[in-house]
Amino acid sequence: PPPDPVPVTQVSRFQARAALLAAGLLDDVETLMASPGMDPFYALAWNEVLDFRRDSPVLNAIVPMLGLNEAQLDDLFNFAATISA
Repeated sequence: PPPDPVPVTQVSRFQARAALLAAGLLDDVETLMASPGMDPFYALAWNEVLDFRRDSPVLNAIVPMLGLNEAQLDDLFNFAATISA
């Protein structure tokens, strides 16, 4: 069998947001980032980051808050990498 594809480790802000939109998660992330209890550092990162890195501590802290697991995050990254404007 062919080897598993290498997971994508970085995508642009546009690619990440477009993948979240396609997955029906963009509004959930926006709501989470605007919630009163959200760490201001996380919200700042969400609003200012230019590239999303798979190994980002902020990203990996937020993912469980969205109810996603590691495999789902890998799938989002791989999908995001296929998107171009």
